[in-house]
Amino acid sequence: MSEKNKLKAFSLFIMLIFLAGANTYAQQYRHQMEKIKNQRIAFFTEKLELSAIEAEKFWPVYNDYYGKKERISFETRKLHRYLMSDFQNLTDQEIKTSMDEYVELQNQEHELFLEYHKEFLKILPQKKVLLLYVTEVQFKQFLLNSIGEGRRGPGYGQGKYN
Repeated sequence: MSEKNKLKAFSLFIMLIFLAGANTYAQQYRHQMEKIKNQRIAFFTEKLELSAIEAEKFWPVYNDYYGKKERISFETRKLHRYLMSDFQNLTDQEIKTSMDEYVELQNQEHELFLEYHKEFLKILPQKKVLLLYVTEVQFKQFLLNSIGEGRRGPGYGQGKYN
């Protein structure tokens, strides 16, 4: 086998190892996201005391809302990373454009909240809609606590929704 063929074979081998690792990581990520989704469903259903009929109507609307909210959050985080990567060297025009984009993203998030607030009120009583907003904050705190406890070692982070 020539040196050129050996190099090609070695490169192919390295690429296959990389792809296998990337595939494993993607599977683990999907599994973790599915686990969080299931935890969210259990957490919200319990806290909101959703009946079967309420849950059937609520979850498709909430999942749609959450997906749109996550896309806005992703764009906001992307903008933050851009700004913090070279903040001191931004031109005045880049700063203005970035501020405009940030304000627009905040506006989109606000408009989304208003739109879905009305949708939630069509599905749930007012008291449960208010509790939904409290439960969202509680679930974020639960996830943060789970992450923190998980880093402390065995025995931590083994709560009801893990």
